[in-house]
Amino acid sequence: GGAYEEALGGLHNLFGGPSVVRVSQSDGPHSFAVTRAVMGPSCGDVLRVMQHEPELMFEALKHRAEECLHHEEETAAGLANGLARSFNNMPYLVPGPASSV
Repeated sequence: GGAYEEALGGLHNLFGGPSVVRVSQSDGPHSFAVTRAVMGPSCGDVLRVMQHEPELMFEALKHRAEECLHHEEETAAGLANGLARSFNNMPYLVPGPASSV
């Protein structure tokens, strides 16, 4: 890799590393067991490595949502909860319920 990739290490794709599991075959021809699981970094973790401050980013976004939706407190709270989950989730796409916000 080039200097850019070397400087950022495994984060050059901005997604960090994925979760990793160790799988072993257990009794039976089609049986297996997960013997170890290591979670990958969250979006907040990746932002911190890139020298951002996810807590400040979240607070700024939350404040903006509250300003824009000041007459719709429930919608603003739902948006803030979704933002908080986003910073704590892994940066890889995962299936989940559709957002109503």
